[in-house]
Amino acid sequence: MQLINHNGTIYLEFTSTSKIIKKSLKLPYNKKNLAYATKTLLPIFQKLYTITTPNQPTKLKTNPHQRTRPKAIPHQQNKPNQTPTPPQPTPQPKTTKTLSHICHLTLNELKLHSKLTTQHTATYAYKRAFDFLEDTDVHTYTAHTLQTAICEMQKSLSPKTIHLIISYLNLAFKKAINLKLIKENPVQKVKKPRLSKPYKTLLKHRQITTLLTHAQGELKLFLHLAFYTGARSGELLALTKSDINLHSNTLKISKNQTRFELTTTKGGETRTVPLPKLLALFLAKVLPSIKDEKLFQSDYFQIYYKFKKLLKLLNLPPLGLHITRHCYATFLLSNQASPIFVAKNLGHSSLKEVNHTYSHYIFDKKEIRNLEKALNF
Repeated sequence: MQLINHNGTIYLEFTSTSKIIKKSLKLPYNKKNLAYATKTLLPIFQKLYTITTPNQPTKLKTNPHQRTRPKAIPHQQNKPNQTPTPPQPTPQPKTTKTLSHICHLTLNELKLHSKLTTQHTATYAYKRAFDFLEDTDVHTYTAHTLQTAICEMQKSLSPKTIHLIISYLNLAFKKAINLKLIKENPVQKVKKPRLSKPYKTLLKHRQITTLLTHAQGELKLFLHLAFYTGARSGELLALTKSDINLHSNTLKISKNQTRFELTTTKGGETRTVPLPKLLALFLAKVLPSIKDEKLFQSDYFQIYYKFKKLLKLLNLPPLGLHITRHCYATFLLSNQASPIFVAKNLGHSSLKEVNHTYSHYIFDKKEIRNLEKALNF
């Protein structure tokens, strides 16, 4: 599209449908009108008219209501010596029976009635399992196959992680038995690596006093509650002001704060723990200064790194936050506290866990005297 001079008048010339069209703008040809037409009128006409080049093929307009007859397909007659090919059956989708599919079904069941922490743990366990196992049909797995994989796991994974993987594989194979895909669970015949609980170095009374004195902010409140009640870290992080009763000097523990959500306690039950007088006096001073209903705004890792930094500053052994729970149970048992009382405060459902975890810290004085009498050669 362009502007031309035709007999002293400005014309618009353009090509449309292979034809050259000239349209008069009815303006005398001079510099002023030419500038006006170029700047103002030309863009308007470019939008109004469909511009095609002379070499551009034109599209034929078709009637949308006109029906077109389909092309006839020539009839193929069978030759005398050629037999007609039978129609091929449509392939049916194979039923998935691989171990990964069974693990996926198990995860879907866990999502219905399990905590988010359990779901993430199961996902991690299955992911690590297939680093050492091939994903094949579920009935091809034997105890020998799993035992070989466990031997490979022991080269790079801890016994605790291997036990975790085996426990969730056990759920998957139980699911396969319920679906009648296999008859026996190969995990039941596998030999697991031995779990050994290392002897943890306990803090002494003066070391705990030093920690409580030098701690600041939320870490100070956390350590006071942890050493004086023996509660788990997640249970402490979920505490609110309404859980503390300073009139009866008791602490109600009914929730647990995980990385993902607020859940029930590990045993699923609510327990009431007595508050020692020193802790009750400390809480009476601290609680009025806390504005929110929730006691802690920091998460587990923020408290943990502050604790590790404080241990390093005070030249104390590098320990985890769970050592507060060990100190609580050990100090009570060593001072003739009832194991039933200790198990109730810790939230254990039986005395087996208390005896298994803390018995190697305790030596009864009466038993030592009896030992000396019996072995007095």
